[in-house]
Amino acid sequence: METENETAGQPRKGSRAAAWLKLAAYGFAAWLILCRGIPWIYATVPSLSHCKGTLDKYDISAGAIYYTDVPVTYESEMKTREGVRKAMIEIKARRRAEQEKRAD
Repeated sequence: METENETAGQPRKGSRAAAWLKLAAYGFAAWLILCRGIPWIYATVPSLSHCKGTLDKYDISAGAIYYTDVPVTYESEMKTREGVRKAMIEIKARRRAEQEKRAD
């Protein structure tokens, strides 16, 4: 009869097979979600279907919007930064004006 101490350092029998089975199950689940689930959601939800259709119509890669080598995204980022800076300056100016009114 083996005690707990004798088998503590050794892998359990069948654990490798169980690990491969888990890996296969997780792989199948990932495939099911990515290849079947997400396309089904896009086909079912009207707004997502419209977005997907627009991307296909204009041959736009949805991931390319994050690339900095696309001129439109660079220009958009610069305009956004400029807008945020202007808004922050206006907010600070309003706060100063309010503080000056309270001080008077």
